[in-house]
Amino acid sequence: MDIKGDLSVKRTMSASRRVNAGLSSETLAGARTVVIHDYAILNLNPNGINRDVNLPDATTLPVGWSIKIRHSGVANDLVVKDN
Repeated sequence: MDIKGDLSVKRTMSASRRVNAGLSSETLAGARTVVIHDYAILNLNPNGINRDVNLPDATTLPVGWSIKIRHSGVANDLVVKDN
């Protein structure tokens, strides 16, 4: 399909909420580094061994950015570390 003509923006939007407000579940094979584009809720299973979860540098994140980390394993720890 060939589109011809000008593209114009009729309105703009300033979004204060996350686009990826859902949940992600993972079984970890090593340390996990959280990035700005991760889902708002991370359901993490350490897979039988203690695992590190590294948070991003807060100075690089938008105001109000947050994340919830849920331990979904039966044993072992998730060690959450700030940057």
